Amino acid sequence: MVVLLFVRGRLSRRGHLGLSFTIGVLAIAAGLWAFVEIADAVHEQDDIARWDGAVAEWLHDSASAGLTVVMLALTGLGDPVVVIVTGLVLAGLFWKAGERWRALFLFLSVPAGLALNTALKHAFLRARPVFDEPLASAHGYSFPSGHVAGATLLYTAVAVILVRSVRGARNRVRVVAVAGLLIVVVSFTRMYLGVHYLTDVLSRRRMAFSWVALSATLLNTLRRRALRERVEVAAGGGAKGTP
Repeated sequence: MVVLLFVRGRLSRRGHLGLSFTIGVLAIAAGLWAFVEIADAVHEQDDIARWDGAVAEWLHDSASAGLTVVMLALTGLGDPVVVIVTGLVLAGLFWKAGERWRALFLFLSVPAGLALNTALKHAFLRARPVFDEPLASAHGYSFPSGHVAGATLLYTAVAVILVRSVRGARNRVRVVAVAGLLIVVVSFTRMYLGVHYLTDVLSRRRMAFSWVALSATLLNTLRRRALRERVEVAAGGGAKGTP
């Protein structure tokens, strides 16, 4: 009976620890699990990590001058500086408009998420791919990818906000599709340019997704709890004022 009540509570649409909280926790767990699996493969150099060198070499050998110009332009969509500035500007606009929860969500998702990425880089200390004739230069460590982190954090966070704002299932699907396409494009550019391995890209997408899910779940839970408390206070005040 206790277990049944617990499960029912987690699937309820009411309360701050209901269905939305449960979905958030599952999304966080799924992202973390995938990241840990890839990180372990990189450390042990097995499973998917075995493809890193082969994929990097194939992309480098398939490069062309025209495509490289396009990739250099598109990779800027995930540039950490561009992503942080964009995230802070959007957060500032939401704060000014009175949308404090959305502003906090963007701030927690993007700048804080990129700070976590920097910490992870220094934890793994993985060197970047090396080529005799590199297509692009990049500094710092390789695992996980900062550009992919920035793209995933920003575009996923914006998609979460838009999905909750636009009407119609088709419009929501379009929002998710555009965000997903931007993330995939940035991910591919980092591998094509030879500055990241396949696992650098895959791991950071999953970790960034998990971080955005954590930010959304935390703030949504706090928001729903605060709303519930205000309703209870208002109801209590009305009861006291009734003769």
